[in-house]
Amino acid sequence: MTFFIPRQLTSPFLQLLLFTFIIYTILSIHLFIFALPSSNNVNNFQLETFTYKVTTQPSSSSLFTIWTAPPSQKILQNKAPPTIINSIIKVYIAKNEYEPVQIIIRPNSGITTLQVSKPVFSNNNDIQSELYQVSFINLATASDSLGMSGMFPDPLTPISDSFTLNNLNANQNYIFWINLRTLNTSNAGDFTAPFTITVNNQNYIIPIQVHVFNFAIPQQHHIDTQMNLDHQTILSKYGVTGTGTEYWKYVNMIKQWMFDHRLTPNSPLWSGGLTGKGASPYIDYDCNTGKFSDPYGQWGFIDNVNKYLKGNSMEFNNASGVGFSSFMFAGLIDNSCSVDQRTSTFCSISRSSTNGDWVQGNNPTSTFNTKWWKYMKDIQDYLQSLNLLEISYYYPFNEPQNANDYDAVAWYSQNIKANAPKLRLMCSEEPKPEIYANTKYPNAKIDIWIPVLSNFNPTISWQRESKFNEQSWIYFLDSTKPPYFNPITIDHQGVESLVLGWFLWKYRIRGVAYYAFNSWSQNPYTSPSLYGQNGNLFMQYPPSINNQPISYGSNNHRFVPSIRLELMRDSLEMYEYLYLLNGGKPQVYKYDSIVDTLVDMVVQSTTGYSRSDDFYYNLRKVIGMKLGGEITTIPLDQLVPPVPHPRALMIGSNFSINFQQVDGPPSVSPLVINGKEYIKIGWNVYSDSNGYGWYGLLDQTKYQYLTDNSVNELQRSIIYDDYGRVQYFEFVVPNAVYNVTVSCGWKGKSYSNNYIAVKGQPLINNENNNGGYIVKSILIEVRDYKISLNMGIAGQYTMLNYMDIIFVSNISNYTQPQPQPFPTFSEGVNGSSSIFNCYYYLITLMLCIVICWKLKSV
Repeated sequence: MTFFIPRQLTSPFLQLLLFTFIIYTILSIHLFIFALPSSNNVNNFQLETFTYKVTTQPSSSSLFTIWTAPPSQKILQNKAPPTIINSIIKVYIAKNEYEPVQIIIRPNSGITTLQVSKPVFSNNNDIQSELYQVSFINLATASDSLGMSGMFPDPLTPISDSFTLNNLNANQNYIFWINLRTLNTSNAGDFTAPFTITVNNQNYIIPIQVHVFNFAIPQQHHIDTQMNLDHQTILSKYGVTGTGTEYWKYVNMIKQWMFDHRLTPNSPLWSGGLTGKGASPYIDYDCNTGKFSDPYGQWGFIDNVNKYLKGNSMEFNNASGVGFSSFMFAGLIDNSCSVDQRTSTFCSISRSSTNGDWVQGNNPTSTFNTKWWKYMKDIQDYLQSLNLLEISYYYPFNEPQNANDYDAVAWYSQNIKANAPKLRLMCSEEPKPEIYANTKYPNAKIDIWIPVLSNFNPTISWQRESKFNEQSWIYFLDSTKPPYFNPITIDHQGVESLVLGWFLWKYRIRGVAYYAFNSWSQNPYTSPSLYGQNGNLFMQYPPSINNQPISYGSNNHRFVPSIRLELMRDSLEMYEYLYLLNGGKPQVYKYDSIVDTLVDMVVQSTTGYSRSDDFYYNLRKVIGMKLGGEITTIPLDQLVPPVPHPRALMIGSNFSINFQQVDGPPSVSPLVINGKEYIKIGWNVYSDSNGYGWYGLLDQTKYQYLTDNSVNELQRSIIYDDYGRVQYFEFVVPNAVYNVTVSCGWKGKSYSNNYIAVKGQPLINNENNNGGYIVKSILIEVRDYKISLNMGIAGQYTMLNYMDIIFVSNISNYTQPQPQPFPTFSEGVNGSSSIFNCYYYLITLMLCIVICWKLKSV
C-alpha cells in the first residue's frame, strides 16, 4: 500500500506520527463496527447466574432485602439471600410463551404494612402479567429421602394487581410470583416495567427487564397429554350452579386454562363427547345403518370438536384454528383388565359371559360381539370422515397385573384390530411380550403404551415404535421415587419438573399422563399427602383454603395453580424450543445433531439428569437466542453448569473411592492402596458440601466386609441394596477425560445381574460375577463436573466394591471455565465491553499524539 504524504510531512518523525494515526484509526473503526449489536455474533451469549439480590430505587436496604431466584428454586421461609447483587431482574421469553418470575422480600425488622404492585409494560402492551403470592403448606412427613417435612411452598394464591400484606416478620421470606405472558404479536426486544413495593408511603422500584426473543413457540402442542381432570369439582368449588351462562363460561375457562398450560384433560370435549360409560354411544347411533347423528349442539360431539379440537370458536383460543392435540374418545369402566370394559347393553343386546362375550368364553362371533365389532368399525369410519383418527384413541386397559389380564388385553385388541385396524388403543403399561406376542391371541397391538417412569425401558420402547409404529408415553405414581424424577412431588426441587421436556425428547417419549389432576376429596391445603407422597392426586388447588365452595366470582374467577403446574408448563414449552431448533419431532434411532447434543448435557440416563437450575435457564436462553437470530452458532464449549464444589477446580487430579461403611473396616486412615489414597464413601445422601453421594431410597441399603485375607483389600468392602432397587451416585470432578474403573462382586457368591453404567454408558451390563469379581474400565468425557454411576437392575443385586477415576487429558476444543463477574443484561445483548475497547484505543491514540508532540518539542 502506498500513502500520499503531503510535502509538509516529509520528516521521518512526522511520517511516523501520521502512520501511527492511520493504524489506530483503522483499529478503532474495526473494533467499533464489531462492537455494535449484531444478530449474528456468537459472542453475544454469556452464562448467567439467576439468583441474586436486587437493589431498589431509592435504596430499601435498611428496611428489607429483595432478591430473585429461578422459578424452579423452591424458596423456604428461612432461606438466606444470596450475596450477588444486580440492579434489575432479567427475564428471557419467546413470543406466545408464559414465563414466571419469583421475587422474594425479606424484612430486616418487622413491617406493619407492605404493598406490592404488578409490573405493567406500557411500552409493549402485548406483554401481560398476573400476580400471585407463594403460599406454604405444612408437610407432616417427607415424601422420601429427597423430601422434607415442615412448611413448604407450593400453592400460588391469586392476588390483586395491587396487594397489601400486613404484619411481616423479620428475617422471613415473603415470595411473590409473576406469570408473564407474551402473544404472537409481541414485539421482539428489551422492555422494562417497574415492580413497586410500598412501605410507609414510600415507593421502592425494581425494574423487570424482559428480553423477548424474535420467534414464537407453536400454539400446537407437540407433546400429547392426558390429565384426569374433574370438571364438575371445579364448577362446584367456584360456586357455579345450573347450566346457564355461568356454567359455559367456566367450562370454556377450564379448557383454556388447560390448553394454556399445554395440557389436555382426559375429556377435552366435556360435557359432550362421542361415547359414554363403557364406550356406549353418547350421540345418536343407528345400529342398523351404522350411522352417527348429532342433534345436541354444545351438549353433543360436533360442536365441541369444532371448538376444542379444531379451534374454530371465539369462546376457546380466540378461534385460532388450533385446539387440543389429542383426545380420548372412549375409556375403561374398571381397573381390572379381566373385567369386560364395555357397556352392559348395546343395540338392545345384553352381553353375557355365558355367551362368551369376553375373553373367558372367547366367542368373537357372538351376537353381542358381532354388533360391537361393527360399532368399532363405524366409529373408525366416522372419526376418519372428520379427520380425527390420528389424534383420537381408545383407553380400555389400565395396568394389567397377571396372565389373565394380559390375555384379556390381547384378546380385545386382537378383535378390535381385526375389524377397525385404524383405531388407536392405549394401555397404561410398559410394552410387554405377554401382550404384543401373546401366544393365545396373536396379532394383538397397542398403539400407545404408558409405562410408569420407573418401568420405562428405552430399548423396548424404541423397538416398538420403529417396527410397529407404537408410541410410548409415561406417567407418574406415588411409587415413582428417587433416583427417578417426579414432577408431582411437592417436596422435591423444581428441576424435577424442568427436566421433563428434556427427558421426553431424549427418549422419544410422545406423551405424559397423570391420573388425578384435581382430586380434592381431602383438603390439599391441610392434608397434602396420600400414599406417602406429598402432592399426590392434585396439581391445582381449590379456591378456598378450607376446601369449601366460594360464592360465584368472589376471587375474580382465578384458578389456583401449584408451583409444580407452572414448572410443568415451563418444561413443555422448553420441548417446543427443541422442536423448533430441530425442525420437527425427534425420530427413534436417529441422533439429531445439535439438539441431541444439548439434551445429552441435561439427561444422561433414566435416573441421571442435571440438578443445576442455572444450567437449565442458560440452555433455554442460548437456544432462544439461536432461534431468534441473535447468534448463528450455539457455543457448546461455553455451556457448563456452575462449579458445584471446590474439587471441580482440581484440574489434572485422580480420584479413588472405596465404597464401604465409613466408620467400619477397613479402619486405617488414610486408606492408601497401591499408592492411591481412597476416599471412604458409604450410603451417603448426596450433599453439596461433600460434592458426592447417592440419590435413591436408602432405607434397605447394606454393607459387608469380608475377613478373607486372600481377597484384595479393595474388594473386601461391598455395598448393595437388599431390596434390589436402582440407585444413582454422583461425584464431583473437574471437566476432563477420565479412565474410570469399577469393581463389582463378592468372593464365593454369584449374582447374575450386576449392572453399572458410568455417565449413562453401560459398563457392567447385566453380568454374573461367578463367585468372584468383575473389573472393567471405560473412557469417559466429563463436561458437567460429575462422574455418575447408575447401579442395579430393579429386583436384582449389584455388589459394588470400588471406583478409580484416572485423569487422561483435558477435553479438546474445550476451555476450562474461569470465574466470571456477574454479567449485566446489556453485556449479554449489546456487547458493551467491546465498545469500551474502542474508547480505550481512541484514548491511547490521543496519548500517543501528545507524547510524540512533546518529544518533538524536546
